[in-house]
Order: sequence, then structure tokens, then C-alpha cells
Amino acid sequence: MAGEVTASSVILQTRLTASSPLPDKDVPGVEGEVRFEIDTDPAFPDPIRTEWMKAVEERDHVVKKKIEDLKPDVLYYYRIEFGPGRSDAKKGPARRFRTLPGPATSRPYRLAVVT
Repeated sequence: MAGEVTASSVILQTRLTASSPLPDKDVPGVEGEVRFEIDTDPAFPDPIRTEWMKAVEERDHVVKKKIEDLKPDVLYYYRIEFGPGRSDAKKGPARRFRTLPGPATSRPYRLAVVT
């Protein structure tokens, strides 16, 4: 999930989960290692990569990272690299967000609020 987007930053967040839900429809989390990749090209030829982070039970298997120094009004693609360990990590599907235009530009934009 991409949230708290500004003209120059975003907070990326994900949760590692098991593939099978519990009987009460809850999806259990799993421990592992995660890093985010960010690029302006959906093929990720030259991505920005975060450091590896641990998804642990104490944080409900959630990892998040603030990405800074982004350019205003740019469409960015992001995905996670994840696995039980770095050596067996795989890449998740690409998602996207657009940074806000910044004070020099005025145009409409859409905003979603999730609680």
C-alpha cells in the first residue's frame, strides 16, 4: 500500500501473510524479509531499493518505509521483494502511485481515505 503521498515522498507498507486463511476468515501473518523497489518504469530497469526489513509477529508482520527525494507529479511503480530469507526472495506484482504536483502546479487530483 502507498500512503501519505506528498510532492517528494511516500510511505510504502505491506504485510506478509500465509496463503491459507484461518476458519474465521482471518489471514495469519508470516515472518520473512522484505524490501521495496521503486522506479518510474514498470519494467524496473534501474530501481531505487530500500534496505531489507524483517516482517515479525510483534509488528503483525507489517513492514513500512518512507521513501523521500521523489520528484513532484511523477507516476512511480513499486513492488516488494520478499521471502523467508533474502536468498529465496521473489518479486511481487507492480503497483503504482503518483506524487502530488507541488506548489508550482495547480490541477485536480483524487484522494482516498482508508481507516
